[in-house]
Amino acid sequence: MTVHTIDKARIISDVQFGDNLNHAVTQGRRSDFALMLALMSGDANESTPLSPLDEKTTNDEVLRRQFQLAPPQPLAASNEEDYVRAGAQADAFH
Repeated sequence: MTVHTIDKARIISDVQFGDNLNHAVTQGRRSDFALMLALMSGDANESTPLSPLDEKTTNDEVLRRQFQLAPPQPLAASNEEDYVRAGAQADAFH
């Protein structure tokens, strides 16, 4: 039989407890829940990734090429021709 002491536990996050933390809450085992919380480390350096992630720079042009999208369409009328076309479409609709 192996004796498991607190100094050997090295519990950092609740993920390492699995379902035991949830079961302690739902079954009302307050002492087990308190012990598990006490075993968790409060040091943010142990659970926070300190190395920078390699983030690729993406912009609108790169994403349009990647997903083979058409050029962006204007959202507002920019010249007189657009107003004439809108009037013709309204007449055709009616």
